[in-house]
This record gives sequence, structure tokens and C-alpha cells, in this order.
Amino acid sequence: MFRSPILTRSLLLVCLTTSLVSAQTTIGSWRMGEADTGATNGGTVVSTLSSVGSLGNLSRTGSASAYSSFTRADIGSTYSVITGASAGFVLGSNLGVNNNFAMEAWVYNTDSSEVQVIFYNGNTALNGFGLIYQGGLLRLQVNGFTGLNNVAMNINEWNHVAAVINDGSISLHLNGVGTTSDLTMPINATSPFIVSSGGGFGFRGYIDEVRAFTFTAGNFNSSMLGYSVIPEPSSFAAFAGAAMLVLAGMRRRRRSSQTV
Repeated sequence: MFRSPILTRSLLLVCLTTSLVSAQTTIGSWRMGEADTGATNGGTVVSTLSSVGSLGNLSRTGSASAYSSFTRADIGSTYSVITGASAGFVLGSNLGVNNNFAMEAWVYNTDSSEVQVIFYNGNTALNGFGLIYQGGLLRLQVNGFTGLNNVAMNINEWNHVAAVINDGSISLHLNGVGTTSDLTMPINATSPFIVSSGGGFGFRGYIDEVRAFTFTAGNFNSSMLGYSVIPEPSSFAAFAGAAMLVLAGMRRRRRSSQTV
């Protein structure tokens, strides 16, 4: 049977992408505006809704935050949330997982001074892990200890950040690139998941598209992160349908050429 190399590669790409997505499960996704009723540019944020997953909403803590239309438009976002030293968000619980999961967000920092919490699952002084920003460095913090993994992160530009624990190996990722992993396991989180902080250590800038997801042990791939453009699962049927239409057309043309 005749098979187009282009069609074969397309089908392989669909299968590979489907496999990557099926290996992960979103447990919480906070779009920081898009799912919130009544969100407007400059409007005050009371809580930001979870658009996917079983976890609840992020409630504002500390000083008021506002929605902003300043976003990375190429990721399909129309709002971000302005955060500051005393502004943040808290979940009603921790993420409920301690291995084989990831936390990620898009961030835009406007001030590199002081210690700034981006997100953290647990007690920032005792257990759990997350990411902080200080002095131009993106830092991994585990069980209250920082400096385990550090990488320079530019100010005044959008960056994608992620913290991943994969079979007991923890790493941070900046714009899709992972650092050398650290083997310090986090103690089970005893405090809620937070984004920024309401206690004076909040992130100074904009935060968007916060997500937490689990994945099959040993199957983490950086393509799972939001920095990589992966079609939504609903698109796979369209891809498959298009591929089948192309294949049907090729078969019809082949039959027509054989009857001439």
C-alpha cells in the first residue's frame, strides 16, 4: 500500500503528542483571570478560579491585587495578575502530592530585590518545595533551604518557570530548560499551596497561567510544561480526521490513475 512520508510523519507526531499528554494529569490550573467571572483590566482580584482539575480556587491574601491585560498573547492569555510584596494567593489545602508532579507559571518580574516567593507547596521554612526569586536568580527552595539550584532570570521580561519532582529527583526549569536535579526530597507539605505571598515576600510583578500536574513515574518530559506549545487533547481528533481525509483523497487519486 502506498504511504506518504509526510502523512506517516504527521501520524507519528499525533501519536507522540497524545502519549505525552496522556501521561500527565492536571490537578489544578489557575489562569489568573480568564476563568474568573467579571474580570476586567484594572479590576480587583478577590479569588481566581481553578479552570481544570479537582483543586479549589486561589483566594487573595494580603493587599489587593489587580487584573492586567499585560500578558504573553502567544499563549492564549488575555489577563495576568499584578502581585507585590504583600500580595498573594492561597489555596485551601496543599496540592496533596509529594512525588511525580510539577508546578509551573509564567512570570514577569519588575524588581529583583529582596526574597520573592513565586509559588510554594508547603511551609516555606519547614517542608515542601517551590520557587523563589532573589537578586536576579531563580532559586529552588526545599524544606526551607534555598540555593540548591540557581539560575539567572532576566528582569522585565516574561519567563516560564517550573519546579519538578520526578522519582525523588527535584529540578527547576526556566523557559523549558531544566537545571541539574537535586536529590533532597521534600518533607510532606503541611501548609497550603501559595502563589506569591501575603506576608511581605510576594513576587513583584505579574503572574499568569499557574498550573500543577502529576505524571506517570519516570515519564516526565519537558514537553509537558506550558512553555512548549502542545495542542489541547480536543485537537487530536481534528488532526486524526484531517489525516484520514488526506489518506482517503490519496487513495481515490491512486485508484483513478490505475483505471486510466
